[in-house]
Amino acid sequence: MNYLILETTVIPICGFLNMVRTYKKKTARGIIPIEQYESAMQAILQEKLSIRDAATRYGVNFMTLHRYMKRKLALNVENRSKCLVGYATHRKIFNDAEEQELAKYTEYSAKIYYGLTTSDLRKLAFHFAIANNISVPENWKVKEIASKDWLYGFLKGHQTLSVRTPEATSMGRATAFNPHNVSQFFNNLGKVYDKHKFQLQDVYNMDETGLTTVQRPTKIIAKRGTKQVGAITSGERGQLVTLALAVNANGNFVPPFIIFPRKKFKDVMVANGPPGCVDTPIKSALEEEERTRQRKKNVGATKRNISGELTSGAKSKCKKQSAKKTLKKIDSTSSEEDEESACLICLTPFSHSRNEERIQCFVCKGWAHNLSQSRPLELDLCS
Repeated sequence: MNYLILETTVIPICGFLNMVRTYKKKTARGIIPIEQYESAMQAILQEKLSIRDAATRYGVNFMTLHRYMKRKLALNVENRSKCLVGYATHRKIFNDAEEQELAKYTEYSAKIYYGLTTSDLRKLAFHFAIANNISVPENWKVKEIASKDWLYGFLKGHQTLSVRTPEATSMGRATAFNPHNVSQFFNNLGKVYDKHKFQLQDVYNMDETGLTTVQRPTKIIAKRGTKQVGAITSGERGQLVTLALAVNANGNFVPPFIIFPRKKFKDVMVANGPPGCVDTPIKSALEEEERTRQRKKNVGATKRNISGELTSGAKSKCKKQSAKKTLKKIDSTSSEEDEESACLICLTPFSHSRNEERIQCFVCKGWAHNLSQSRPLELDLCS
């Protein structure tokens, strides 16, 4: 017995099983409003015209007009207003009112900063259908979630909704923006306007934006299948430069203020920049100014401390001595501890005048500048 073996080719049809989401209508059926069919029907009943003549006069299809008349005359007088033209619509999971309720809830969730993702909306649609005893497809029940086809159709039927990337908002900012605070702000603003009589050129609005020194490369044409495609830029990470802009209500603006994240500034940074733009002060100069201010503050505190010690400590000790306090001359060389002390007369630290001659008190062991070079000096600070 001979067998005939035929080769069979398996054609994948999974690509043809998806729902058509971008179907474009090719005919004009369903576009004609129902009022034209109603006028043609009244002409047939009142003027005794034929269906073809009425269809020709009002520009409708005679077979569609025939089905419309047959369906409407078969209904009761009370239900004739519910008669529609054409075939019945495709099966929908939710009616228009239910879909509108889902759309309003989605908009409200995004407005209170708790927006729904695509997965959240699909899960909500499934539980909404189960709660209202609406029959759903079997694939919804398996994963307890609506299908992607329903999501695409829902977003396509509600053009006011779209998938957006939300901006990170803190809880404090979200709760502070409420009707009470907004009304209070505008009330205070009105009082300030009435008090100072601001003009348009006096009201400025300032905002800041971030500019990166490395721009994102645009798309290029490369070999298909290449794992990594690169483009030369000035850097991989770059630095964020802050730009502050201010515009008044009259439409005029001041030159922008640019903040560079570095210590030293170079003129090349603002080359070919906006005319009159202002850059940040050099950070090293600000730090040096702060150090000078802190040094002066420390010197003042040291003088006050030494003066207080003399009046409370050394002065009381020296009062107990009945003899004169004789000062001993020393040379300019001294230890590090002596250089950290201050003069008993002018309260100046000896570290500022290392080459000057100093004298010491035998009682309080304090130091002072030798103001007299000809004879020994007797210091009577404690009497």
